[in-house]
Amino acid sequence: KLLKIKARLVAGGHLQDKSIYSPNEISSPTVSISSVFSIISSGVSEGRKFLKFDISTAYLNAKMPEDDEVYMTLDKQMSDLLIKCDESGEFKSKVDDRGQCTVKLEKALYGCVQSARLWHSRLSEFLKSIGFQANPVDPCVFNRNSATGKQCTLAIHVDDGLATCEDLDELELLDKQIREKFNNEVDSQVNCTKFDYLGILVQVDHGEEATLTMQSYIKETSKEHGVEGIAATPATDNLFRIDEQAESISKAQKEKLHRAAAQLLCLATRVRPDILLPITLLCSRVANPTVEDLDKLCRVMKCLNGASELGLKLGKRGKDIGVTVYADASYAAHPDCKSHGGIVVYNNRGPAYVKRAKQKL
Repeated sequence: KLLKIKARLVAGGHLQDKSIYSPNEISSPTVSISSVFSIISSGVSEGRKFLKFDISTAYLNAKMPEDDEVYMTLDKQMSDLLIKCDESGEFKSKVDDRGQCTVKLEKALYGCVQSARLWHSRLSEFLKSIGFQANPVDPCVFNRNSATGKQCTLAIHVDDGLATCEDLDELELLDKQIREKFNNEVDSQVNCTKFDYLGILVQVDHGEEATLTMQSYIKETSKEHGVEGIAATPATDNLFRIDEQAESISKAQKEKLHRAAAQLLCLATRVRPDILLPITLLCSRVANPTVEDLDKLCRVMKCLNGASELGLKLGKRGKDIGVTVYADASYAAHPDCKSHGGIVVYNNRGPAYVKRAKQKL
């Protein structure tokens, strides 16, 4: 039996001096969720095929600039492995008194502050070299036309890609080009109807619509926090009422609530916008939460327990593509008389963008 363990060497980027880099050298964009949802919705509506791929050890395909010297000291165990793999014997003579080697990095190693940007630049250059153009609004969305004149749209989130095109040959060509460029270190699915992208399970049902769910994520989160039972709604009518005299919770409970709120915020901004209202409120309470906030969090989780299979439905085959916007606000909903606003933007069918927040005035 072969036991395969996934592991990677990670640099201690927290020890690097960030002040010697400009902001655009150590920050890298990722595709927005609204862009991904719009691509899926438009893809279904136009009868496009889907390609999903993941590039292994992506960062190591980008080289460190010659004028950017980054050195890293390996621990004794890693140094011993390096010496065993080095047939030239060069590193054996460079071990210090602690049995450690200090090396200069030639590739954008995971953990370095500039690695994400170097990889994004490397991938962008490659995509442009094979005919893609970056979207002027979202730099992680690319387009090119196939030999038959069909548009191929590609979304990139670090090393995860999602492409759509009516022309299957175009997707197969793109898959081949990516494999050739990155030495077949690519896990891909061509013409897929069920795939995972950014933790979201996407199911394209007979080309008619796309269903997006995160049921496994919901169940794991609920199990982690030990919440049982179900509720019909994610909040009651006392959501905005804050009892300043409510009992505080312990430090351990605060940390647990903070983690749970962050986990559910990820879920809410993806496939469960129905819980976004109570979660945005709880996120504003994580600094000094009370038992009242804990009850509100449990209410959200119980609602998810009762309907973990629910998600979004995007796109509708044959329906004209258009943008519809709904916006509203609950006047003076908060104790300080500030209102709470919300907006939902539909691209064809299904929400491509949802936001709810306390208003500033």
